Order: sequence, then C-alpha cells, then structure tokens
Amino acid sequence: MQSCEQILDFSEQEKISLKFQLQHFIIDAPNNLDLKNLSTMLELCQSFARTGRSRTFYLIDRLICLILTLLVSTARTKRSFSAIKIIKTRLQNKMED
Repeated sequence: MQSCEQILDFSEQEKISLKFQLQHFIIDAPNNLDLKNLSTMLELCQSFARTGRSRTFYLIDRLICLILTLLVSTARTKRSFSAIKIIKTRLQNKMED
C-alpha cells in the first residue's frame, strides 16, 4: 500500500478505471480465500498488502487510503473547531467582564 500522505485526487480517466477495477474486484473477492470473511477495513488493507492486490487493484487501494484519511481529517477538524469555540467563549466572557 502506498503512503496515504502522497494521495492525490482521482483524474477523470482514473475514475473510469476505478469503476472497472471495482467490477473486477467484486467478481474476484468471493472466489478468493484471502478475501473471504473480512469484516474490517484493517483486515482488507492487510489482505491487500499480503496478497499483492494493492498493486493489481491500485485504484481501490488508493480509494481505501482516501476513506481512512477522511475519517482522521474529519476528527481533527472537529477538534479544531471545538478548541476555537472554547477560546472564543472565554474571550467573550472576558470582554463582558
């Protein structure tokens, strides 16, 4: 799996290719013992890395990284806004005093 820090948006051509990779993956997954009974994204990532599918389905691998990065980014943003809200409230309270 490539480093998630180096991921760029998908080009229009990659979006089309991703659709085909997903179709192939849907056909491949039920017939592959390594991909059966996976229940978490972590297990899917480990299976992709172990079996070399991260090279075969490189756009799906990139999509997984984007999804995982989005979760972390959203949490960071929420924390930042929460911190700003606390600071803003304290400043407003001091201004009122």
